[in-house]
Amino acid sequence: MVASGRRFAEEHGLAVEFIEADAIASGLPDHSFDLVHARTLLLNVPNPQEILAEMVRIAKPGSVVAVQEPDASTWNCDPPHPAFDILRSAILDAYRRTGKDFNIGRRIARMLRDAGVHDVRVRATARVTQAGDYYQTFLLAIAGLVREVIVQAGDLTADEFASYTAALHAHLEAPETITCQPIMWQAWGRTEGTARAN
Repeated sequence: MVASGRRFAEEHGLAVEFIEADAIASGLPDHSFDLVHARTLLLNVPNPQEILAEMVRIAKPGSVVAVQEPDASTWNCDPPHPAFDILRSAILDAYRRTGKDFNIGRRIARMLRDAGVHDVRVRATARVTQAGDYYQTFLLAIAGLVREVIVQAGDLTADEFASYTAALHAHLEAPETITCQPIMWQAWGRTEGTARAN
């Protein structure tokens, strides 16, 4: 992803510095940024509050800290298909089993407040897809990423996993099938203090 970002910046003549670092100990100076933003990061880590603390630490006083994270409560397809439900449940269990929370989106406003962010605002949106849309097969992509956790836990055998994914792929390609993707929660607010003049 970083390599893609560097290519994009170079192709578009953007003066951007890319830094790879630990999200809970970035090494960046205190109070340095006007905006600190993370998207679909917190669901993938077992220590999201530590990452938020680091985001607040590197934000200038009075600046914006913003996060966007999913919640699977709306993740469905119509017409319904048993493979969708089975794989969705297996994904959510795999996240829980590894100490992560796919449904963290519903908690991010509270987590920001707990990290010392003020004037927190929240917005939630859901995407509806149909055959041919980029996100139509999103559930299959996520299932593929956590396949080993699912199979090793014994939730599904490798053959069952393959059978369900093949059946669901065919269902999602049908012109009449639509999906509602996970709700994307957005929460943002300001760090304590007043913004410093540059």
